[in-house]
Amino acid sequence: MSTTKIDYIRVGSGPVQVLALHASGTGAGSLVRLAKALGDEVSVLIPNLHGYGDSVAINASASNPLAQHFEVASAALDLFEGQPVHIFGHSMGAFVALMLASQGANNIVSMSLAEPVCFGLLHPEEDADVIEADRHSVSGLLAGNADGVATFIEYWNGTPWSVMPSAVKHGLTAMRNQISREALCISADRTPISDYNDINCPVQIMVGARTNPVAKRVCERFAEQRPAWPQVAIEKAGHMLPIEQPEAVAACVKATFALA
Repeated sequence: MSTTKIDYIRVGSGPVQVLALHASGTGAGSLVRLAKALGDEVSVLIPNLHGYGDSVAINASASNPLAQHFEVASAALDLFEGQPVHIFGHSMGAFVALMLASQGANNIVSMSLAEPVCFGLLHPEEDADVIEADRHSVSGLLAGNADGVATFIEYWNGTPWSVMPSAVKHGLTAMRNQISREALCISADRTPISDYNDINCPVQIMVGARTNPVAKRVCERFAEQRPAWPQVAIEKAGHMLPIEQPEAVAACVKATFALA
């Protein structure tokens, strides 16, 4: 019988267990600096989600990358064998973390979410401006050329394409199909806030102080609809806050440990 293949990185060997889920277009390696910043008391498992590294979801729908990522993340959570686990998720990884917690994973004791891209919280009319901004960023990907990739990456990463190293630009361009599938699925998602009603563990949301309007608006909607989930602004950071400011993000994650 075929089983899900999980490719992952482990950082640390402390007694506090953490599962860390990466953003679109990045991979497990993007969270290594954050994992190290959490300190010696923490053991962090960072899986590559489906299509990253050697991870492969066997049973999930091939047309839905979020379902594929959920399958890999669920298998990674099973590796903790029921031990209490704190979860960190960034962007798409934060969305997947919410999927895990809302679908019955009962060993999750806290969640620290960096700008979860939960577009189901947006209102078609009240949030039409940011919905259009997201549509514009994604439309470049669908054009199938390097300029389209550059437009999307610049919007979400906050870094001019022209200053990125050639190797990074080549890698992102090579992943265009993967990133496009994820972006389209996230943009089309309409998961309502009510789907998170049964999440009982402490949840903290981090927002980059200079993030883009789309991510900022989603976090604002979380603040309105889930006021019990505190939000923390990470200074000098955009949407890629765990990569740009790993020490500051680590401090927030550790603060969430104490709430569990």
